[in-house]
Amino acid sequence: MNLRDLSISLAQFSVLDIPLVDGAFENVTSFIGVSSTRAGKEGQLKALKEIRRVLKDGGRFVAIESDGWADIEAVKKVYASWETPLWKPYDDEPGETWKEKFIKCGFEIESCDKSYYHKWDKTDNEFGKQAERVGIDIGTITTLYVLRKV
Repeated sequence: MNLRDLSISLAQFSVLDIPLVDGAFENVTSFIGVSSTRAGKEGQLKALKEIRRVLKDGGRFVAIESDGWADIEAVKKVYASWETPLWKPYDDEPGETWKEKFIKCGFEIESCDKSYYHKWDKTDNEFGKQAERVGIDIGTITTLYVLRKV
């Protein structure tokens, strides 16, 4: 199959304000798209509501989202070994889970049984480099969610 033979269009826009009509898609996919809004919990909920809005009734949202750090205490130890202040989200109590957010925004969870652990190291970024330097294992967990608009 040659992709040039398909009618594929690309667009760039904010997931917080999708410029498309209601019910435009049967399926929407996302890789760390909702957690990357940089607008906190309110932004994530707004993004999920926008995604739900552009899905047809019964449409699916397939999302891979970060469930966060596997061991928050290890992350805090890495920050304590460094001159960088603790990033605010890790100083707070845990908030709603992705499952809770999805359900709150009108999705039914069809599956969420595939998760992946990634151990951070110097190849990830400065934080991974610092964790490796001080010998503390840190890692994140991501999960594949298959959701249906209800």
